[in-house]
Amino acid sequence: ARSSVTPASRASPWYTSRAVTVVSTMADEPRVHDPKSAFADALGMKVTRWEEGFVRLEAPIQSWYLNRSGVVHGGIASAMVDMACGFAGIYAPPGTPDKHALTLSLTVQFTGQASCGHLVAEGRVKHAGRRVYFTESTLWAVPTPETPTERGEMLAFATGTFRLRGGT
Repeated sequence: ARSSVTPASRASPWYTSRAVTVVSTMADEPRVHDPKSAFADALGMKVTRWEEGFVRLEAPIQSWYLNRSGVVHGGIASAMVDMACGFAGIYAPPGTPDKHALTLSLTVQFTGQASCGHLVAEGRVKHAGRRVYFTESTLWAVPTPETPTERGEMLAFATGTFRLRGGT
């Protein structure tokens, strides 16, 4: 029997219930927003593109993302590449049951720093078995949210191993 966890208070400013929204900007490029993650919501991260084997997460750099040196904290960068790696392997088309996974291993390499702009993480599945999948992700800082495909400063890249949770 599966159990589900309900947030203590749905009235919390950190919890927002969302339905899947698909907006087509081009016929071959669906843009999907469906994080279903209170953690992603709390961090201000949005899924802006999601398809089989690929995800793009975006977030404006906020003042509380910054460490004592005034640059994006490594924990924020790690969380974003972890979510990008994980979400890349659990895409479920609208009308199909959600998939869930847990991180078995995550290796993050930090390559740059930023203190303003917009964060964009892209995750891709490199190989998938029945229950375990392997991914990679890159995190960039770009000047504005209107330029998510324009490469700015690479902040980090990661590789991850994930396992689909039972029932998915």
